[in-house]
Amino acid sequence: FYAIGYTGLFGGADAKIMIGLSLAVPWSLTVVRPVLGTEFPILPISISIFDNALLSSIITLPYAIASNVAWKTRTRLSLFNGLEKESLVKKIGAMFFCVKKERSKVKPYDLIAEKSGKLILFNKVREEDLTPEELQSLPENVFITFSLPLVIFITTGFMATILLGDLIIFLVKSIL
Repeated sequence: FYAIGYTGLFGGADAKIMIGLSLAVPWSLTVVRPVLGTEFPILPISISIFDNALLSSIITLPYAIASNVAWKTRTRLSLFNGLEKESLVKKIGAMFFCVKKERSKVKPYDLIAEKSGKLILFNKVREEDLTPEELQSLPENVFITFSLPLVIFITTGFMATILLGDLIIFLVKSIL
């Protein structure tokens, strides 16, 4: 987890939480006996927590799609106005990972996903909020990325691991 945090794939606090969990609970799931019985005796419980955290983060995808479809239906405007030169892959990515908002609804802590006609799907978290001048300079409608901290998903992953076990291993075992 130190290497993942060091490379910037997720935030420093999230890496520290996962390192702390690895040190606090170094055993495997065989000690806990989850409901689904999906323990993998070789792996420490922190790997299962991380697996479940990543799996629980997927719930944002249907929300983003539904939100963008609702925005398009409500406004009857193009989702990609001003972004016509972007690739189809980036546009599909924006549908899954971003939410279109009117400038008046953008909050100072939102992470803007477009700049100068380019989509930026994976932003680094800003240290400071957007200033009122920056908010006013945004396009009328703009994509924002989710700024949900990974710790929310680590918490749900922890609860799912204790109660159910490693859901990814369960899915793999079910398929095979």
